[in-house]
Amino acid sequence: MADTHPFDAALFADAAIDAETAKLNADMIALLTGQPEWWVTGPETFRAMRRRGDGPFPAPVMSPRARTIAITGKDGNQIPLRVIAPNAPPRGVYLHLHGGGWVLGGADMQDPMLERIADNTGQVVVSPEYRLAPEHPYPAGPDDCE
Repeated sequence: MADTHPFDAALFADAAIDAETAKLNADMIALLTGQPEWWVTGPETFRAMRRRGDGPFPAPVMSPRARTIAITGKDGNQIPLRVIAPNAPPRGVYLHLHGGGWVLGGADMQDPMLERIADNTGQVVVSPEYRLAPEHPYPAGPDDCE
């Protein structure tokens, strides 16, 4: 019978991890060890802590260039869109879906990075403030992004 494993296991061995990446991973683990887990504190409490900068990461920096507009979603809900334009005439649009596993994060929590994307690509960055779980179960968040 032919080998049914399409991936080379050696690619996933510790020795295959770049030293800089391994150090970053170890530093992140050390930084987050002992911090409250969102599934223990609850998502609303954890989101509020992150916005205040409680924990190892600072509070988000809001861009004075950003503006928020709203569109109507397919469920009839209002979807705020965080929009950051480049410093030059735009050449396109980049749709940014913020991280957080559909539970955490926010469209306004990465403004400095979104400014860099806008300025370095010449694209308008649009980041939807999609509905978060568990308050809005799947597929509400992905539907808002679509």
